[in-house]
Amino acid sequence: MAQTTQRELLLGMFRDAPARTVRAAQTLFREGEGGDAAYVVLSGRLRVERTDGGGTGVIREVGRGELVGELALLTGAPRSAAVRAARDTELGRLPRERFEPLLRAHPSLAIEVTRMLAGWLAAP
Repeated sequence: MAQTTQRELLLGMFRDAPARTVRAAQTLFREGEGGDAAYVVLSGRLRVERTDGGGTGVIREVGRGELVGELALLTGAPRSAAVRAARDTELGRLPRERFEPLLRAHPSLAIEVTRMLAGWLAAP
């Protein structure tokens, strides 16, 4: 499926979601916290960061129309990384109790989220 279509599907999941602003350098969530919601970037940019023995490194950057925080919702495990705003960022927030029913009701969205996760795992 085309990148534009994937983004449109993800943005559609968050159509009625409450917006949240995260200022530049502010943390959205920390590695190890419980996952209670997924977020889509409406504007701005986020950095996904993970800490290991040598310090903290940026895993990837997340831009408009991209999803973050979904892994903890899908697995039930604590957040696998921290997310910090690279610049002022507007987000749509989708709590767990809305995320799972949406994926069940719209299998195409579940497939797109799975493809997105697989793409990140396959990336060097």
